[in-house]
Amino acid sequence: MQYKFRHLFTGVLFFIFVVSGAVMVTGTRASAQVTFTSDQAQFLADNPRLAFQNFDNSLVQPNAVILCPSPANASSDNNCFLPGTIRPGIEFTNDPSFDPLEGISLIAGNFLGPGIPLGNALTNTLFTDNFDILFNVGVRSVGLTLGCYIGGACSQDIVVSVYAVGGDFLGSKVVHVTTAFDTFLGLNSTTSIGEISLGNIDVNSRSAKGVLKVWFGDVERNIPTLSEWGMISAAAGLMLVGVFFAARKRLRASKQSDAIG
Repeated sequence: MQYKFRHLFTGVLFFIFVVSGAVMVTGTRASAQVTFTSDQAQFLADNPRLAFQNFDNSLVQPNAVILCPSPANASSDNNCFLPGTIRPGIEFTNDPSFDPLEGISLIAGNFLGPGIPLGNALTNTLFTDNFDILFNVGVRSVGLTLGCYIGGACSQDIVVSVYAVGGDFLGSKVVHVTTAFDTFLGLNSTTSIGEISLGNIDVNSRSAKGVLKVWFGDVERNIPTLSEWGMISAAAGLMLVGVFFAARKRLRASKQSDAIG
């Protein structure tokens, strides 16, 4: 009987080991996932208290387009932005940055007509460049209002690529954008985001690409982290061990009762 219990206990331990390994692998895979949505209202409802960035307090004059030094961040002090106009923790730049004086452009609202774009927008300047948004704080939730500009009206597909802190690729999404800058894309990641890059689909679809509004922050996700998966598996293991010893105690009591009888 002791031999059977020894094997049962070994089996329980093996089961715990397998479950722990499985959930840790699952947790590792989940940590590299990013999800996208086009539902702005739902995204903002699901991700409250995000920091908000737009460019309506910039120095561009109405119905104008001006070139801005790259990158644009909280310390920028130039013809486009005063210090503090850009919130801390976020930065806008072009890629590759061959000429920082012609890296990005600030487009005033109504430049192309009433309500186009709906406010001041920031884009790359050279149509062949990517437009990059960089984060230097913990960010796992980002909302973007996207658009494009080709010196006139623009309507085309672009690719939005997401990278983790450290450069690991997390995922990408092709979206259709226009000069109205009214395409919303929200994304949630289970790992910190370091960069979001707006790029052309191919060499024949060139345009300046950029953003009208950005929401960003680190809202607690309901997806367990790797350490939380470990705690869950440990709790499951302790429960199984408890069941094992309870069964053993019961059997021992039963044997003693039989012996007394």
